[in-house]
Amino acid sequence: MRPKLCIDTDHIRNLRVDMGLRFLHCADVHLGKNYNQGEERYLDYFRALDSVVEYAVKGNVDAVFIAGDLFDEQSPSAQTIVLAAKSLRPLREAGIRTVAIEGNHDRKKRTESACALDILASEGYLQLLRPDIENQSLGLAPVTNPVEGSLISINGVTIAGLGFIGHNPEKYLQQAAAQLPADTPNVVLYHTMVVDKEDSIGYGYCLYSEIEDLKGRISYLALGHRHTRVGTKDEFDGWVLNPGSLEFVHPYDFRQSHDLRGFYDVTLQDDGSVSAEHIPTKKRPAVYIRVDVTDASTVAAFTEAVLQAVEDGLKNESFERSPIVVMKIEGTLGIARHLIPKAGLVQAILERHDVLHAEIVEGTAARKTEGELLLIDPTDLDNVADRARSIVKEIITSEAIAPGREQELADAIIDLKERFATDSYSLKDEHYIDIRKALHEFASEEDPET
Repeated sequence: MRPKLCIDTDHIRNLRVDMGLRFLHCADVHLGKNYNQGEERYLDYFRALDSVVEYAVKGNVDAVFIAGDLFDEQSPSAQTIVLAAKSLRPLREAGIRTVAIEGNHDRKKRTESACALDILASEGYLQLLRPDIENQSLGLAPVTNPVEGSLISINGVTIAGLGFIGHNPEKYLQQAAAQLPADTPNVVLYHTMVVDKEDSIGYGYCLYSEIEDLKGRISYLALGHRHTRVGTKDEFDGWVLNPGSLEFVHPYDFRQSHDLRGFYDVTLQDDGSVSAEHIPTKKRPAVYIRVDVTDASTVAAFTEAVLQAVEDGLKNESFERSPIVVMKIEGTLGIARHLIPKAGLVQAILERHDVLHAEIVEGTAARKTEGELLLIDPTDLDNVADRARSIVKEIITSEAIAPGREQELADAIIDLKERFATDSYSLKDEHYIDIRKALHEFASEEDPET
């Protein structure tokens, strides 16, 4: 039985909205993440969701909207699905409507007819909204059962769910908006990131200037995907909101304020006016420590620098729960990267301090260029290939590409690179065809237009 984690509920508005709709908007729950860090960290993500559910029940809200990535992967374990159902059950028992969409982490595979969200929906824990996309055209249709359809009405408010669309998400949002009724307030759930600068655009991102004309037709754009909140009064005219993740998800998240992640308590009136309050969730305590290793020219000196930095960082600190410690290596490395004793350092920190988990990230630390400090021996081809695969996997993981299959994709990419590096190759070569097939599966999963 996992310990109950409550948030401060003293200010909860214990009333239903007489007119309009009151709902909670959350996203990026990532249930099932960090199982490799032990059961306690694994359960942290369920505790975060439990706190939202508790708030919803005590506040007597009308609905809870989950804007993608309820799960951390496309095929979560049976245990993760069972615990997710347990967390959502109080909403079902209280008669609170739970509406969800797919995110990039937990969406249905193209080779399968259902995903974990379909399981929860079929058992009445949530209504799953999923649009039809064919020939670059998005269609919205009223729900016909818990897993089919993309439009639903609650208290006279129309809710549309678009899921995650990596390519041209603004185009599909425009198509969806054109199909929304003109005589009701409209909420759209969309697992995408909205940015205001063109140089910030990336895969699965929308440029605000390309969707701002939709204000009015869309009363509230409920986003997911970005793990920090969006939606202050000065951002995107107050109708585009992203609550951030409920818990810290990636190592670099720990350097940011706890208040940037949580959920929105939203009241949408019949006239389309919106009132939204961001409620930060309580998270596993974390300490983000920057370690300057410029003067550490030996492994022993490097080790001492890290351990001393952790000692100083935890000094005079007290925590309700055992914290996570993330150490970012900065400065100029005086030893080769492959000599960094990560496992030994983590073990030493766990033995010396009451921490749940410790992790080292190399960050932007530069490396001296003398020959003896090269990353690896360039003549040791096996070592070169292994390190290359490791780097590619780290990049894939940091970008949340192919969740749960990072190593498989990294292997295929490096195999392809090695093949192209040979003196001669043919696109009809049997080995090349095998690699192409391996990569094509990932490409087809990412591109709704293919």
